Amino acid sequence: MSYSNPDILIIENPIGLDAVIQSYQQDLYAGLPWLTKSFGRAREFREGGIKTPKCYMGLGEYYNVLPNDFLQAQSFIIAREREQWPGYSSGFALGGLERELSLIFWCNLNWINPAKDYIFTEELRWEVEKIIKANPFTKAIQAFYDDRIEDVFMGYVGENHGIDGATDRPYLMYPYAGFRFDVMASYPEHADCLTWSSGFNSELYFMDDIDFQVSGDLVGKTVYQDDRLKGKKVRLVREGLKQHIQQTEGSWYWSFNSATGTITVNPAWYDKERVKIEIYGFQK
Repeated sequence: MSYSNPDILIIENPIGLDAVIQSYQQDLYAGLPWLTKSFGRAREFREGGIKTPKCYMGLGEYYNVLPNDFLQAQSFIIAREREQWPGYSSGFALGGLERELSLIFWCNLNWINPAKDYIFTEELRWEVEKIIKANPFTKAIQAFYDDRIEDVFMGYVGENHGIDGATDRPYLMYPYAGFRFDVMASYPEHADCLTWSSGFNSELYFMDDIDFQVSGDLVGKTVYQDDRLKGKKVRLVREGLKQHIQQTEGSWYWSFNSATGTITVNPAWYDKERVKIEIYGFQK
């Protein structure tokens, strides 16, 4: 099942592997403006004999994190193999813990940048790679996959089956693309893992997006100002379509002044238009 705007569960005080996965999750979301949803840890389920990765959403609900046609781009993380104590000796975990993680991405290239009529996956993967390398828990990048759909999605898609058991679809054929990083993460034993805070302010975890329908004096105007946007990094969605800052002939585009919390759009706001302003970080 696909959702146009699935929820993401954020743990307030993560420890151990939860802290590691959430750090990657938040770094990716903060550093990749084109990434619509950065899901955390997915676990494998079997439904009708088919393996499916799902993330817990809270209230007993799970979300299938395989490609979602409603989203421009998404990622999720799978914990691989077993957790290890490589330096354990005489009752002390000298080297901390290690575990291999797979970070899996899927996107619609045409939605990310319709002006690029070519497969620019390499450009996106380099942005991701820089973020992974900068994360303090990354010990090594073990492998990268972007060719076979069975490799990218670890067998969840491919092998003569598609999503939810449907006929396999061309999820790696333009405009669609996907890739996967296998990363060896190294981290302290769970009792020593502190609440994750680096790079993200915890008050953002529960900061609501701004949703409204254009009406009244805003109709026909080209600006929107809100003090809640001051100092923030935001994305703009108009009638379900994420807006680009690049101006091309006949396209819709926008700009944002973080200092004043002002969004400027082209074309102008129109009556009853549905707008979402996604807040995903702080300006540095």
